[in-house]
Amino acid sequence: VCGERRCLAFIKNGEQTIPAYIRELTDEQVMEMALVENLQRESLTPMEESNAFQKLIQTGKYTLEDLMAKFGKTETFIRSRLRLQNLTDDFKAILDNDEITLAVTLEISKYVLKMQEVIFNRHFRNDDNTSWREIGAKEMAGRIERAYTTDLSKYNFDKTECNKCRCNTGTFNLFSDPSGGRCT
Repeated sequence: VCGERRCLAFIKNGEQTIPAYIRELTDEQVMEMALVENLQRESLTPMEESNAFQKLIQTGKYTLEDLMAKFGKTETFIRSRLRLQNLTDDFKAILDNDEITLAVTLEISKYVLKMQEVIFNRHFRNDDNTSWREIGAKEMAGRIERAYTTDLSKYNFDKTECNKCRCNTGTFNLFSDPSGGRCT
């Protein structure tokens, strides 16, 4: 179930035997132990961390605070990894292949799946000549905003509903102008 890192350390130190425990475990316990062990590795990809954190939370035994304490990670770190669950499979794949940065994928994860699919198909599938793969998160946010959103301040209607809508970029920031934002 777990112990690969300890096993490798014993072998590296030339040990002939390795102490081990044999236990009867349920499938759920095996999964949980394997996830916890896996999260201790140093070479995890952001998506591996995201998937593991998500599965641990789905067991119902872990809260965000539990994960912070168990793994010594900040709330921001864990929340950012969990946000990766909002990505389309295409963006998850290019993140796993290091073809796009974590910061850029976190920016993209703010948008609904349908919009992500449009962005991917237009700017990442064939790596068009605007080189969207090579830009930073701030530039990505600007390009997406200019190309795919509508400036709400240009329209004269009651925006009360917009102020709570997850498709309003104004709701993404803690100190944003509630009457503004851009509609995605």
